[in-house]
Amino acid sequence: MKLFIFTIFLVILLTSCYTERYTSCEGENETQNIYSMKYEEAHENAKIIISYPQLKNFEGGEIINAVIYKETMKLLNYYSHVESLILELDYEIGLFNDEIISIVYRGFGHVNQTMRVNRLFFTLNINIQTGERIKLSDTIHIDESFIDFFKSVINSEKVAVLDVVSDFNPEQKQHVIRHVSEMDCEILLNKFIHGDTFDNFETRENSTEMFAYFTSDGIGISVSTLHVLGGYVNFEISYKDLELFGGYNIDEIK
Repeated sequence: MKLFIFTIFLVILLTSCYTERYTSCEGENETQNIYSMKYEEAHENAKIIISYPQLKNFEGGEIINAVIYKETMKLLNYYSHVESLILELDYEIGLFNDEIISIVYRGFGHVNQTMRVNRLFFTLNINIQTGERIKLSDTIHIDESFIDFFKSVINSEKVAVLDVVSDFNPEQKQHVIRHVSEMDCEILLNKFIHGDTFDNFETRENSTEMFAYFTSDGIGISVSTLHVLGGYVNFEISYKDLELFGGYNIDEIK
């Protein structure tokens, strides 16, 4: 009897050593036109869970779903150099209409059996009509004048500052904002120019350090920071404030 129980246990253990599967799952992101899928991968030293949206009851949804899946799977390349990995990402929808779906991924990743946990933030904006990825530079002319505008506006009370580490007090939060606003213009400009893509994760060339997303009220911009400052911080700038800057094309998105 003991031998039988041990054999059953061994079979379960061996079959669970490595799995890769896709499952449909219900959650708070479910809507009439969106359902959730989950990619799961597990083996001896790694566990990966990535939730992502798919469209339903939507004309041309199959094409958009294929783009979402293809781009989302590129997130696996962020840790392609790591074997023992714990990675979990969930999503929420920033904006969804007949022109765009803006997807925000949040989560964490760390090398198994290490203490350092990285907070992760990525976005994926897709033109519903063409299936093409939308970058911030497609809607706003990114140059030194925009960087100057961005630096000035994030220091104002007009901008919502999000995803700061919850344990940070107001002084620490201001330190995070100051860290971004005092970045060298060339460094910040480079982040924006090479942002909004997963394509360079595997090579680490021009590593992406800025992601943008869209809401009904404005544009969110995530900028990477030092690990001790939380790894990233988000600034949501209203369309009204962006009108003060000009040089943007967001009427079709809204």
